[in-house]
Amino acid sequence: MKNLNDKLAVKFSEILNGAEIYVIMMSVIYSLLLLIFSSSFENPLLLFTYNVGIAGVILAVAFLDYYLGDNRKMHIVRTVFIAPIIYICYLNTQFYVRAINPVLYDQVLIDWDNLLFGGDVSRFFDAIRTPILTEFLQICYVLFFFLPVFHGIELFFRDKKPELNFLSNQIVFGFLLSYILYLAMPAIGPRFTIFDIHALNTEIPGLFLTDGLREFVNSGGGFPAGCTTPELSVNRDCMPSGHTWLTIMNIVLAFRFRSKLRYVFLVIGGGLIIATLYMRYHYGVDVLAGIIFAVISIYLEPVVRQKLKDLGFIKI
Repeated sequence: MKNLNDKLAVKFSEILNGAEIYVIMMSVIYSLLLLIFSSSFENPLLLFTYNVGIAGVILAVAFLDYYLGDNRKMHIVRTVFIAPIIYICYLNTQFYVRAINPVLYDQVLIDWDNLLFGGDVSRFFDAIRTPILTEFLQICYVLFFFLPVFHGIELFFRDKKPELNFLSNQIVFGFLLSYILYLAMPAIGPRFTIFDIHALNTEIPGLFLTDGLREFVNSGGGFPAGCTTPELSVNRDCMPSGHTWLTIMNIVLAFRFRSKLRYVFLVIGGGLIIATLYMRYHYGVDVLAGIIFAVISIYLEPVVRQKLKDLGFIKI
């Protein structure tokens, strides 16, 4: 193993992978937005500290993994820790959405649904709603964030390092790009605008887990239990549908890499995408946009990564 001085002198491009540099780039972009729209934020200095902290943690974990060399436990930490970082970036994004573009575009999305689908898409499922189907789809929806994590863990233990790097790069790129796009058309979804959110458990009942899983989803999305005005606090993250976007990317890559879980991802992921409409989380155009951007991301990410390689920011 090289001595510490040699390792400290190494270029960042020898340490960081594509996913990690994407997160650092996101922190830089958000910091620039803080500078440009500083008067719109209540505490820009605190948010800047978040950005520095996120980038610092990325660099620290990557360097520690590099310094320790062939340390399997540290490799696992580095593989998995990116997931909570992405969720923190998601929570951080909502500060920027509210400050930079405080207008809600739900009525525009409703109008687009009326034009393309003749109304609210969730009504197409009214004839087949059953508590069993509702329970299954709600479980699928909750597994959204975990599916690519399970895929990554599988690839890690199968010693498929190139495939794992590709998956991580693609998924992180898709997540972060979706966060940026939330700034363009903030929306809260049909369960708040078309329907009564407080009647959802009665109108679309499940069996045993649905109500609790809904509370879990609500809490993670800025709608804590007991909140009487959720439309004011809930995250503005409907357009495009990130659930659709990232789920399609994960399914495509699972079949490309011949994952042992590919058919599990297909069934659960397919149910998840249906759930976005069935459970009234998204408008039809949100899902359509998610499909389009999934395709774009799959082809765009390698181009961006190659450009970063050419510029010397990353090696893989």
